Amino acid sequence: MSVFNINPLDTVFFRDAKPFSMGEETWANSLFPNLLPSVFYGSLRTAFAIENGLKTSTDIERETADFEIKDLRLLFNNIPAFAMPLDLVCIGDDIVGLTLTTPQAISSYPFSKVLKCEEEGDVEDLEGYYLRYDQFQEYLNGISSFSDYKEECYDLRNYTAIEPKVGIARSKETRTTRIGALYRVGMSRLEGKGNNTKTSFYVQFKNLAIADKTITTIGGEGKKAIIQQGNELPIALPTFDNTDTQFKLYIATPTIFTQGAIPDFINPNNLTGEIIEGINVKLLTCAIGKFLSIGGFDLAQQQPKPMQKAIPAGSVYYFELLDTTNTEATFTQLAEHFNVYRNSICQEKTFAKQGYGICYVGKTPNINEK
Repeated sequence: MSVFNINPLDTVFFRDAKPFSMGEETWANSLFPNLLPSVFYGSLRTAFAIENGLKTSTDIERETADFEIKDLRLLFNNIPAFAMPLDLVCIGDDIVGLTLTTPQAISSYPFSKVLKCEEEGDVEDLEGYYLRYDQFQEYLNGISSFSDYKEECYDLRNYTAIEPKVGIARSKETRTTRIGALYRVGMSRLEGKGNNTKTSFYVQFKNLAIADKTITTIGGEGKKAIIQQGNELPIALPTFDNTDTQFKLYIATPTIFTQGAIPDFINPNNLTGEIIEGINVKLLTCAIGKFLSIGGFDLAQQQPKPMQKAIPAGSVYYFELLDTTNTEATFTQLAEHFNVYRNSICQEKTFAKQGYGICYVGKTPNINEK
């Protein structure tokens, strides 16, 4: 397994899949800070191709057929940061966890549980905030409250800056400006205004050999970045016992399911399924963010890729074991499968190998009925 940090040497831009017609739309939206694994998959393959003199898409496909991304994170000052879980909210200066409860009203709501805030006060979301490495490990162990989040958690605004850019297109024949081709984009500079406010990317992968300090391109406009050897940063396994029957699954990278928000291994009629071989679960509820529209361009086929909807990082799914015999051993097996070996929850192999669907198993606090 290889671990590298990708450090942009300039601004970066990860455009969304919204149609962008010259003369009609002038502003292109960026998906950052959402990290699309396919962008980094392509960047690393580009670096490998240049390093090994591969010139055709056929050669690249053949030589990187077994390449897989196993982890992808933001780094703030070389320390991992994790998108704020969507089952946490802000009340005042504190972060509190939502409680898993049984819905009281009769409705078309498909799940057997809901997530509810039991604390008093004005509830706000935590968009733009990230858990620190140690906080995230506490979160996976069932800790759902963090005090003074503005001081203790990472605020993306302190580590990045938006730099608007205005561009034009030129005619190849006359070398003058083309009419109706003015555009604007919001480039992201991955560095804040103060000292020690550097942002970079952590990527762990296998079956691809890349030299240290390799130069590659990343994102729109082919911006340059340097790939440098990094250190593996493992996540400790949460501690379960035989009294636990429920668990959460934190989505660390955008995840693509063919059933929309419902994982592919879940039967939508009874919300049960086999999450990994031999372990059957029931989906209790979920806290998910707004879908991301993911497209791209297929170099081999020379055509746009089909549009896909992805669950964003930070989304959380709650499950219950159907077989409660020796749950401690079952949870250890689950945690090793996802937290240690970083297997994807995506069942489509193409997306799984690119790094979509990386997730972590965690304990569920507040599991008592309310």
